[in-house]
Amino acid sequence: MKRSLKERFAVLFVAGVLVCSGSAAGASESSSVGPDDLAASPIARLAQAIEDGDAATVAAYVRYPLEREAPIPAIGNEEEFVAHFPVLFDEPFRQGMREGRFPRDWEEVGCRGVMYARGALWVDGTLADGGKIISVNYQSPGEKRLRAELIEEERSTLAPGLARHCDPVFCFETDDREIAGRVDKEENGDFRILLYDGPARTGRGIPWKSNPAAYFQATAVYEGSGGNHTYLDRFGRYALDVTIVGHPDAPELELYERESWMDAVGEGRPSHYASWFDLLESPDTATSDGSSAK
Repeated sequence: MKRSLKERFAVLFVAGVLVCSGSAAGASESSSVGPDDLAASPIARLAQAIEDGDAATVAAYVRYPLEREAPIPAIGNEEEFVAHFPVLFDEPFRQGMREGRFPRDWEEVGCRGVMYARGALWVDGTLADGGKIISVNYQSPGEKRLRAELIEEERSTLAPGLARHCDPVFCFETDDREIAGRVDKEENGDFRILLYDGPARTGRGIPWKSNPAAYFQATAVYEGSGGNHTYLDRFGRYALDVTIVGHPDAPELELYERESWMDAVGEGRPSHYASWFDLLESPDTATSDGSSAK
């Protein structure tokens, strides 16, 4: 089953901040939305559709792809959204919206858009000009179960020594398809980075249960409160810069290689997020020990 997942990777990773127009003070201020404003806005129609369980109507108010926590695949279009709607906005969420009060539950937050229930749901734009759902931070019990199942599926494809429990952060592939990899968060809070030879080098996907070509442990360094953060590996040979351009869920990736931490970075390799199962070779060609069937 193909999965489209994303999140953040890096041995050296930089996530740029989405820059808002207007003054810094204006961007940091939030204002409550009154009942009269909401009643006349597109967000009122969106909220009503969510309350009613009208998945098709809500699907038209979404900016795609809509990211979910890895390894749950991103929701790529309206058809996928309608299928995922009962898990995304379950009955407890919809009931909470029905019982909510305005302006307590909806707020305009500067250039970041409008949030519901302290960030459970984010809509871009303003009440006056409409907007689309850009983030759903709420995670229902059903979606938590789905995530746990997918994590176990991914673990079953890793080399035995790497199959211990870790939280997937994201997977990626260089645009030239020479390098593929994944980053996972370990139980101690550190990160591990697994790099594999891509199909441009091997002529196939990553063999099931195979060892990576390189394996690094990394720690995360956070820079202020703006969202920038960097993952540093122990030796500093690889760097993957992630720069947010226009939309925080659509960053640009670029992988850098160097002989040591002190070497110049040089030219990078443009890269993209990828599904782990898309990076693996087909199950039909994989054997139980991870080698390819002849």
